[in-house]
Amino acid sequence: MTCSFSTTCDGTAPTLTWVTPADEPPSASHSVTQQGDTLTYTSVLSLTPALKHHGQNLTCRVTYPTVSSEQTLTLTVEYAPRNLSITSHHDANSSRVIVKEGNFAAILCSVQSFPASNLTWVHLGVTLNTTCSSNELWMEFPQLTRQDAGVYQCVAVNEHGTAERDVTLTVECE
Repeated sequence: MTCSFSTTCDGTAPTLTWVTPADEPPSASHSVTQQGDTLTYTSVLSLTPALKHHGQNLTCRVTYPTVSSEQTLTLTVEYAPRNLSITSHHDANSSRVIVKEGNFAAILCSVQSFPASNLTWVHLGVTLNTTCSSNELWMEFPQLTRQDAGVYQCVAVNEHGTAERDVTLTVECE
């Protein structure tokens, strides 16, 4: 990241400082260039963003003895789908859901990613339902039959990668 400040004032030089996420000490190089009467003060911050920095602020502050100014940016860290989980009202984060025939079942696939993932439920190679740019997708069975039993796969995709997980739906006879 580069922070620059230009001035035609001669005299006391400003101080350029960075305010970074608490666990990331600032590492910056500083330079001054002159073109005619204009002095340009530049600070280049070296920062390796991590997932934990997503949504945190990064501030460049220009300080003179009696006045200061600052510019703040919010870090956006993009990442592939991760922590994909499947839950139902019967079991939390399970790879197996057991429901009695004739009952209602709802299974939620959720994932963490940025940007949001496209989620798809697939059964026997057939896409059942899909959503664009959402990190949650429900699959509902209003009245289960034995034909609904089987392995269902949730697939999450964004521009940085893919995550998938299977759940086995077992339908028990009454």
